[in-house]
Amino acid sequence: MKKIQYILYLFLMSMFLFAMDYTETFYIETPGEVIQGDLAEIEVIQSNSLDGIYNLYLFYRQFGADDYNVIPMKQDGYRYFAKVNTDDFNNGQLEYYIGIEDPAGKSSSIPKEAPQLNPYTLAIAPAARQQVTDNSSKEIVILSPEHGDIISFEELTIAASIIGIDTKIDQSSMTLLVDGVNVTNLSEYNDGIITYVPRNIRRGHHNIELNIYGLSGNLVARKEWSFRSRDTYQPLLGTYNHGLFFIDNRYVDVNKNDDNYFRTGGELSGNYKNLEYKARLLISSEEDDKRQPVNIYNGQVRYFLSEQNNIYLNLGDFTPYYNPLVLQNKRMRGLQTGIAYGVFSFDFITAQTNRGVEGDTTSLLNFYGTYEQNLLAFRPGLRFSDNVNWNLNLVNSKEDPKSIQIGGSPKEALVMGSDLSLNFDKKRIIFDASIQASINNSDASGAEVTFDDLVEIDSSLAGEDLAETAFNFLKNTGFLTMTGGLN
Repeated sequence: MKKIQYILYLFLMSMFLFAMDYTETFYIETPGEVIQGDLAEIEVIQSNSLDGIYNLYLFYRQFGADDYNVIPMKQDGYRYFAKVNTDDFNNGQLEYYIGIEDPAGKSSSIPKEAPQLNPYTLAIAPAARQQVTDNSSKEIVILSPEHGDIISFEELTIAASIIGIDTKIDQSSMTLLVDGVNVTNLSEYNDGIITYVPRNIRRGHHNIELNIYGLSGNLVARKEWSFRSRDTYQPLLGTYNHGLFFIDNRYVDVNKNDDNYFRTGGELSGNYKNLEYKARLLISSEEDDKRQPVNIYNGQVRYFLSEQNNIYLNLGDFTPYYNPLVLQNKRMRGLQTGIAYGVFSFDFITAQTNRGVEGDTTSLLNFYGTYEQNLLAFRPGLRFSDNVNWNLNLVNSKEDPKSIQIGGSPKEALVMGSDLSLNFDKKRIIFDASIQASINNSDASGAEVTFDDLVEIDSSLAGEDLAETAFNFLKNTGFLTMTGGLN
């Protein structure tokens, strides 16, 4: 009888072990940043006493690689660990997950769901990185998203500002990394502010790293922060409000050159039922009429008619997301509004991309100023679920010759076209196509011409009704001034 009871006990225990979810008995000690060439040590800690008979494996790969490498993890009490040599990691990121084999032969993993597609990440810093100079007058201030923010893809703009910007910064060596991938060439840098608008980004946790170097190659400023992205609108229950406020004052004295930098600002965000809102303010002592704006003002309101349908309004400083062939990572100040309803979407922008800055011909260093540049954009489109987006684009920008007294040749441009975006398998497969046509005027200050004048210059235009129709359209709409600078 005791033998039968013992057999039943073993049977029930084995069934219990087989049915357990072993992923809940372990947790991962996520390591910090690792310098390229050092050993990256991954640790897993066991939280209960069901130990001693598990086999744990580390699956790892360089970001972007097709396959995972696998090595067994060593055990030290409740601690399991494995070390990875990072000599050959050149893109700044290691992806990994843990495979578990339990006593019953059952396999599981950490994370539990689709670990190959949702691995943990570890930043690999370049081996040549130098320490930030102690007496540097540079500092990076995060503009968006704030550290720890949870933000939807449609609202995502990565932006940071550099305090103490001067000629001693090597702009060509500046690096902006998102999840270890260098996106500097896709970003825009203007007057101490770097901006990047991702075209597509997966849902989940993301890491941002910005490095600023001096002319001698030394690292003078560095900032790293993280955020979480979500695909679409996620309704919140009740009312949610969140605010932050900061004041930053720095006095620096470097090589007998002293400066005082002051910044203050804040952010308020939240929702009331189907209404979401966000307001952001940044005021800096570096603001000057002789340069492009440093202060930032922004207010956003979005009303959700349903989970997929909404109306939105964006006022102040913003960076819209358009196709890169049309408009890419351009910060502007003005108004953006639009609607997404059913299969139809529409976006409208009227804004200033450059403010007028007067030139100077009274000093030894004569220079032309910057005209105020105004932009007008229309973007109607069709969307089918979250997988297909087709848009038409019309973007018109014009410099205003009356905005300053001392300037060069005012320029104008018009871009028209269409783009198509397809994505499948939760945005793991993405197809983008775009065709755009552009025309510009390199000097809109000259005398206006007629279509007959163009025919005299280029006889092949004679009898071209389509060309004449396009000419009259541009002239009548005022999108371009028809002068000799037309290209």
